[in-house]
Amino acid sequence: MNTQKPVRFVKNPNSLLVHSIFYTIQGEGPFSGHKALFIRLAGCNLQCPYCDTQYTDGAIQMSPEDIITEALAINNADEDLFRLVVITGGEPLGQDLFELVQQLRPFGGEIQIETNGTFDLPG
Repeated sequence: MNTQKPVRFVKNPNSLLVHSIFYTIQGEGPFSGHKALFIRLAGCNLQCPYCDTQYTDGAIQMSPEDIITEALAINNADEDLFRLVVITGGEPLGQDLFELVQQLRPFGGEIQIETNGTFDLPG
């Protein structure tokens, strides 16, 4: 059972609350089976009882630049590192993703956002 408390988001494009950054295989959706860089943000506005993501413990504030720097440090020799980027959470749309997405776009990969659907996409 999920005992994590829902959070109230404060949107700031220059600082995101990040749980973890890791490189793995996407296991869901249309990109299932593809190598992916996961950026797991922290915090969620819901408390779904079946949630399996510990989205609050160990989270830190990071700038979009810091996120990309950390991602490059994970595996900078793999040319596929940014081919698929999955921004997940908690609930990633509770935070302002604009600057992060802008900084990911020049790498030319797909950007997938996994959301619970309770926030509208900006713009």
